[in-house]
Amino acid sequence: MALLINATKEDITVKVAGNYFSVKAGKEKRIHNEDIARFIKVQLPDCGLAVMHDVSEDLEGEDREAAIAEQNAIKEGLIKEALTRYIDKHRAVIYNNQVSLKKDLASANMQIDPAVLASDGELHSMRIVAAYQRQEADATQAKVDEVKKLTQGYAKGR
Repeated sequence: MALLINATKEDITVKVAGNYFSVKAGKEKRIHNEDIARFIKVQLPDCGLAVMHDVSEDLEGEDREAAIAEQNAIKEGLIKEALTRYIDKHRAVIYNNQVSLKKDLASANMQIDPAVLASDGELHSMRIVAAYQRQEADATQAKVDEVKKLTQGYAKGR
């Protein structure tokens, strides 16, 4: 059995072999067909889904508990990797929009901002990238604030 883990903040639906698989935002879904999981992992690597083998039903007792703990440790890395690929895909969409539109507008000798001509899909990608960049900035700022708060007493104590 395999686990499909949604690493994004939105529901994801993929079509594989004529079947639709939906995973809610931040949730995981068990699927019995390993071939479908392998297809998603290889053919749709940037869809925002992390795929891993589910060990929870293969083992029993203490071995099962140890395997689940190891699986949870691996799961975090897979989620980060899937999210990075997902954001990179959207960044590529934005980059392609900007580069190709600038080139087309320059060859047509038109002085228009390329953002005006962005399609709905490109705008969606821009919103996704902006949301994750805000989240990263907020997390970074929270770390900086925590470090300043923790080290504030050290500078005065010397």
